[in-house]
Amino acid sequence: MIGAIGTVAGNLINSVAGLFMAKSQAKKQKKELDKVGLYETNPYAEKELALAQNLYQGRGPGFVQAEGNIRQNAADANAAIDNNATDASQALAIKAGIMGQAGDQFADLAARESVEKMQRAGMLTGAYRTMVGEGDKKWNDKLRKLQQTLGINAAKNQNIYNGIQGIGNTAAMFGNMYDSGDFRKKKD
Repeated sequence: MIGAIGTVAGNLINSVAGLFMAKSQAKKQKKELDKVGLYETNPYAEKELALAQNLYQGRGPGFVQAEGNIRQNAADANAAIDNNATDASQALAIKAGIMGQAGDQFADLAARESVEKMQRAGMLTGAYRTMVGEGDKKWNDKLRKLQQTLGINAAKNQNIYNGIQGIGNTAAMFGNMYDSGDFRKKKD
């Protein structure tokens, strides 16, 4: 009989302790989860995007100087013709050649700038892809934290259920022992 009472008491203590431990365990796990924090966007990815945007909006280095050189060379050649030409038709023909040559140089410059602009567009697209990846990492980390929180809550609820079930089982065991006469005085 004493052994049966000890079993009932032990089951009751384990069940009640399980109820209290469930809440304490969940609090500890939640604190540990909060220490981990959430993913932050990589600052270098943001800097890469800003640099790519600035480069895309601007003009390539050297192109302003090249344009100025073309204009200056054409102006210098025209001035030299004006100062040295002896025949008007000869001067007009040479000036037409200079203008054609300057036009070709401007066309070449524009083509080189277009190629560079496309390269910069590629850089900008790559930076946008990087930022999309960073956004995905942040979202996935929020989902991870949500799943871990839900897991902690599910474990806590299961532990509480187990504690309540243990109390119920202990009460049923106690009732069975009472019905079987273990607590009644036996007549010798």
